[in-house]
Amino acid sequence: MTEEKGTIAKRFRYILPVILIFAIVFAVIGYRQGGVGAERQSRAALMKLFSCTLQQAEDFDAAAEPDRVVLESETDGETGLIQDNQKLLENYFMEQFHDVMTDTCIEELVRNRTFYRSIALAKQFNSDMEAGEIELVQRAGEQECYTFSAEIKTIEGDLAAAVTGIISMEKDEGRWKASHITLTNITYTD
Repeated sequence: MTEEKGTIAKRFRYILPVILIFAIVFAVIGYRQGGVGAERQSRAALMKLFSCTLQQAEDFDAAAEPDRVVLESETDGETGLIQDNQKLLENYFMEQFHDVMTDTCIEELVRNRTFYRSIALAKQFNSDMEAGEIELVQRAGEQECYTFSAEIKTIEGDLAAAVTGIISMEKDEGRWKASHITLTNITYTD
């Protein structure tokens, strides 16, 4: 019995370092593949927010069409949507973004029209849009909150816009999701 315990202890001495080496290797591989947890999900949320195919733009128009009303603003000429349509659009975007954003974040992005940016660019450039490089910098003293900068490019790789802002993350349904996204600056190309 004592001899058996000694054999198990010797094996454990050799197995433990191997397990630790594998754990370190997997941690490094995970980090190199785009970070972990909140940071990686931040990138995923921003990639999805700033990417739009022409088909998605058409689907959006179809979802918005039943209750659409054109309201010309005296100052900027933007198209407005009637209030009843807001819930319809929230439901449309919930289906698209629920895996990377909280319901509150989606409702806020519908209200402040952030979702429409990439849709409008897809229509303007008559091209699918995709998020290019996304840089994240963790905000000092704030948990899971990042300042970001991103490029929105056509499928051909031409720059359509550059965007900066802030993204906050929280755990929702056991997974990291964007809880708040604020765009601080958008620069469009001609």
